[in-house]
Amino acid sequence: MSNYVSRLYHNIKVIGLACKESLEHRIQFDNSHLKNIRWESSKRLLYGSLVCLSSDDFQNTFFAIVTSRDMKDIKQGILQVQFMNSIREILNASGETFIMAETTYRPVLEGLQEMQTCFPLARYIVECKTDIKPPQYARGYGTTLNIRHLLKDECRQNTQYDAVKTALTKEIAIIQGPPGTGKTCVGLKVAKVLLDNREVWTSKTDAKPMLVVCYTNHALDQFLEGILEFCPNGIVRVGSRCKTEQLERFNLKRIRAQIRREKRVKLDIKHSINDCFKGLCNLRERVERVSARLEATAKGILGESALRSAMPDNHYSSLVSNIQRRLLGARQSVMINWLTQGMLGESDETSYKGLEQEVTQQILEGTEMQHELSIDASQIPFLHPKMRAQMYR
Repeated sequence: MSNYVSRLYHNIKVIGLACKESLEHRIQFDNSHLKNIRWESSKRLLYGSLVCLSSDDFQNTFFAIVTSRDMKDIKQGILQVQFMNSIREILNASGETFIMAETTYRPVLEGLQEMQTCFPLARYIVECKTDIKPPQYARGYGTTLNIRHLLKDECRQNTQYDAVKTALTKEIAIIQGPPGTGKTCVGLKVAKVLLDNREVWTSKTDAKPMLVVCYTNHALDQFLEGILEFCPNGIVRVGSRCKTEQLERFNLKRIRAQIRREKRVKLDIKHSINDCFKGLCNLRERVERVSARLEATAKGILGESALRSAMPDNHYSSLVSNIQRRLLGARQSVMINWLTQGMLGESDETSYKGLEQEVTQQILEGTEMQHELSIDASQIPFLHPKMRAQMYR
């Protein structure tokens, strides 16, 4: 836990929205001191990690779960999260700068919360008993396992065979070793023996699954690829971050979708579902467009086309018709021309781009000015661009 507590990220800002299955936010942190981190292999900010954000030394907090960790974005300090607070609270605090603490993996915390007093293997995990009992299926008299395929295997003459034997005859077994020593091979042998002898530990009337849990998605995919060789059907992979094409058909979401498609649904219900889905897609596109415009305000000035929907018709017509006549070309922004009292409109095409960048920077810096503005409307055209920018913002 101490490793997680020390992971603090500074200058966190909410920079935009993302709309997938739920409303998510894009945040950016200062990564200037994290340049040496190899994000490809780092365990920082993994999918599902729980993070805590605060702007007042953690007197008030916002909790969020990491939902996307795109390698290109994370190297620039950009992360996608889903906040657990209400959307109104997030919007009210979206202009603030936060400190973010990475805590731990959310499912682990939820598992601890839901854990009952009595749980499997408590004898060893909690009470620390060292006398390991045989598994429940092996406690009956005369229980045998068919291990003929192991006798033909090359691992029977070395420590791998002993490891398989221990795993099958003990209630709990820990098999460890450096990379390349065959831990995955041993696990697959154990899985094959148990599946070949499933009548020993389960029944047709009360069928029980075999649960395979891995620390990383890559390790899980690698293990399931091995199971596919002797168990081509009956696999369900939980989680959506599978990168192996041959395992995609076993994804839980895909299996659910297939079951829904196979069920007979009335035609009017199908139409309603399709209409809702189309509406959801339209809303998602609108959210993403608005999010892109919000992110653009941190890098430049929104043009008149982006502001059109928020402006009364008479104001928009007055702005465009009065200024467009003075502009040199269609690529020049009416909004920037208005903010600079036409200064850009008087420049030639070659110097326009550089001058536009300079004026834009002045306008963006205008948000930091602390002057109280009390100006008559007739004086606005004669204001310095930076002062006019503050009024605009």
